[in-house]
Amino acid sequence: MAAQPHRPDPDLLYRLYSDHHAQSLRLGLMLDVFTPLENGGASAQLVAEACGCDPTGMAALLDLLACLELIRRDGPIFRPTPTSSMFLVPGKRSYAGRYLLAESGASLWDGISQALRSGQPSHLAFPWAQDAWLESYRASRPDESRAMWRAAGLPPGSRPGLRVVDLACGCSIKSLVLVEADPSVQLTCVDSRDVLEVARDLARRMGLLDRVSFVEGGLDFELAPQAFDAALLGQVTYYLDPDQMRRLAARLHSALDHGGQLLVDAVRADDPPTEWASYVSLVTWGVSGGSAHNFEAYRSWLTQAGFGDVRRLSERWLVARRD
Repeated sequence: MAAQPHRPDPDLLYRLYSDHHAQSLRLGLMLDVFTPLENGGASAQLVAEACGCDPTGMAALLDLLACLELIRRDGPIFRPTPTSSMFLVPGKRSYAGRYLLAESGASLWDGISQALRSGQPSHLAFPWAQDAWLESYRASRPDESRAMWRAAGLPPGSRPGLRVVDLACGCSIKSLVLVEADPSVQLTCVDSRDVLEVARDLARRMGLLDRVSFVEGGLDFELAPQAFDAALLGQVTYYLDPDQMRRLAARLHSALDHGGQLLVDAVRADDPPTEWASYVSLVTWGVSGGSAHNFEAYRSWLTQAGFGDVRRLSERWLVARRD
């Protein structure tokens, strides 16, 4: 029977607290159960011995991880999946376990709790390169990226010689699709050294490594005046507060040539607020003082910087043009 709006709903609480997926993955990572499976698989007994755990409890954990498709069961033997082998084995370049633990652990929420009390962000450091490894293998990203550029009026392959800067580029998939479609595109990817290692690896997998410039730097990276025809800010602006956004918008306006376009891909807090945008706002405010800004805020900052024709393209994308 559905809960009535005027009655308490305990099922809501059961649904919220009993989502075991993240904690099951955390257990597997903290105990390092994925490493013993790498050489062809192992029984629960052997995994328990390798991890210093009780075999009965380990069998229950491995069964659960198999149900979650993080590993697979073959009779009494548990074997890795391509996902676990790629991302969940410490020591591999593509290991993402520290990022997954940071996103789901108590430190994040303790930091947000302290920020709520003090009014000061926790500045918790995340292993962003590990997130970039995950992003670089997401099968949906290339098509989504092409759709983003088409929406901005820059379909991949339509502007020979286009000069593009991708700030805080992550794995760079969003901008690499432009080079893939047209080798004359001049792409500069800017991020930290460890994140650029991922971007280079993806460019190598796409056969584009020698066509892209990778430059170590942050959002304050010095940009030459009128050096680019397009700039991309992808999934980073919600970590910035309003003052940081104003300064960055002014710098990008200077870096773009006349008629150049700035494309922003970010969760936005437009009305009515969504669950995901509200979550992003809480986390980014607690960590960095940022927020899932609304469209009007972006338009104000970009207009103040000298941009014109600031337009929504979707729930996530917006574009502005330097006149």
